Amino acid sequence: MQVPSLVDSLFLVQSGQSLVGSAFVVSGKKQLYLVTAAHVVEEALGRPRNSLRTAQDAQNNTITVSFYKTSEVYKARLTEFFSPFDHNDVAFLALNSPLPPNVVSVRVAESAAAHWGNFHSIGSRAAGNHAMGTIKELGRRSDFPDRDLVLELSSAEIDAGMSGAPIQHIPSGLVVGMVISAWQPKPGSTKDPFTAYAITSETLAKVCKQEVTLGQITEGASYRRVDTWLNTVKPELGDHVFIAYNHDDREYVLRLAEDLKRQEFKVWMDDQIGKGERWWGVIEKAIRTCAAFVVVMTPEAKDSDFVQNECLLAMKYKKDIFPLRLRGEIFSILLNRQITDVRDGRLPSESFYSKLLALTPRQSRQSENIAPPFPLPSRIKISESLGLDFVYIEDGRFWMGDKRGKGLRKDRIPLLLYAISKYPITNVQYEAFVNDTKYPFEGSCREEQKADHPVVEVSWHNAITFCKWLNARGEWQNGYQVRLPTEAEWEKAARGQNSLLYPWGNAWKPGQCNSSVPPDDSSGTTPIGQFSAHGGDSPYKCADIAGNVWEWTLSKFATYPYQDRDGRNIVDETSQRVVRGGSWLTHDSLYLRTYFRNVREPKEPYPDVGFRIVLAPIIIDY
Repeated sequence: MQVPSLVDSLFLVQSGQSLVGSAFVVSGKKQLYLVTAAHVVEEALGRPRNSLRTAQDAQNNTITVSFYKTSEVYKARLTEFFSPFDHNDVAFLALNSPLPPNVVSVRVAESAAAHWGNFHSIGSRAAGNHAMGTIKELGRRSDFPDRDLVLELSSAEIDAGMSGAPIQHIPSGLVVGMVISAWQPKPGSTKDPFTAYAITSETLAKVCKQEVTLGQITEGASYRRVDTWLNTVKPELGDHVFIAYNHDDREYVLRLAEDLKRQEFKVWMDDQIGKGERWWGVIEKAIRTCAAFVVVMTPEAKDSDFVQNECLLAMKYKKDIFPLRLRGEIFSILLNRQITDVRDGRLPSESFYSKLLALTPRQSRQSENIAPPFPLPSRIKISESLGLDFVYIEDGRFWMGDKRGKGLRKDRIPLLLYAISKYPITNVQYEAFVNDTKYPFEGSCREEQKADHPVVEVSWHNAITFCKWLNARGEWQNGYQVRLPTEAEWEKAARGQNSLLYPWGNAWKPGQCNSSVPPDDSSGTTPIGQFSAHGGDSPYKCADIAGNVWEWTLSKFATYPYQDRDGRNIVDETSQRVVRGGSWLTHDSLYLRTYFRNVREPKEPYPDVGFRIVLAPIIIDY
């Protein structure tokens, strides 16, 4: 059955032209009532706080209310179900005329304590405010010791103007309480400044002598205003996989967790909550900071408020959700997600783990260079006194590109084993080539004080000629050659298997590379490897792959998806070529991201463009 929306049951309580609170419609045994806070009624009548002790005190007074949905104005009166302010602060009103057509009463939960998690509310603040937040705990307020237990809420959007507003639990849609006040922080207090309080549904029922019909929501309940709540929070990028499940399915979930760990994913489950920790706060943080959210769907999980709340939190924080259908039907809130079928108790397929891998760093880092399956040199001799160090990049697929901008895409690209130079080619290394070949070069590679700086003012054609010279000086593994890296080879070396946004991780950090992104302000190139000690290397230990100099790649600036042999890596005279990595002149960290593509003219030398090389499968003819 469809859960009634608060919009269909909400009235705003007025004092003259001012809005002073809210009231909502509940169903009694004899009629429909408006429920609000007693102090809202007092304010609407212009009476002092705690001046109304019984309904008879206000029997000759009427309260003006307006229907939230249409702004129609009605008159209401207090009934015999009025509760004194100093106890429970609840007032029940009856309209003097019939309710507007199609008004639907809300359903009040039998137990507020059974509905922890998140809530949505509509109240009178700013002429109709939508508030979202978390139901934190049940307790007493010291300033009202005689009052029943109250709900403590956490929300940045509730203030005193929302008194009388109903608290609707997500996802069940049941009303679990009514706002009575926002906490007013005192100087020096350490209490959460976003705290508010609500009367529980049990108190509402008790005060009206069981006149309110308590209801449970039946199968298929939904809540049409969830989208408003879900679009309020920006995502955070984390490093673990969160698993949501019902404890009846723990045996399967433990097998799943072990399989994820075996494949080097970092896993978070609720058994990691420590003694004495506030469990819902810990869970909320784990979901907010996860890289991917996996939910095991079974009938028991579908009936669990905890699992449903965890799913909604994942949606709120815009997490990529991976539903596993173990038993029963698909959750209605996840119908638009791609479902992985594991109904025979099997573990997910490789495609499931590949999708996870695109989002989730694995625990093991490629911090140590791998051993190649066949001999590739780790150092190439350039001259009697000079060499060029390489690191190995294993074969296999990696995620290339990014979806964070209009028109961008991300694809799984296969690559064979290759080696890439650990550093950009330096002035002294390029000078060895110039001296050996008498190559005409107008750049500044001969500056002695910059011998270990990356060479700049080299055109793409200059870099190709260097590679051709070095390729002819050695005997390489069959099918391999020295050349410029393709875009894909460069990007994999920069970001590793975990799709890092920067070589060192997913967050920009000043001082990790040579750039002019504030507060950094570079004046030129720096010696190679200078930022390795600051953690600036890539997972494969490539140094200076962000900043210092843009680096030529073999590839033309062509559209994605990337394909090695679609013509983008052919050598010609005029096609613009992709450069990667940013430089000392770069002022925006976006340009230093591992997936960012820039373009340069192949015949032009630039003061902030250099190159590095690969020993990789043959794809060009010299």
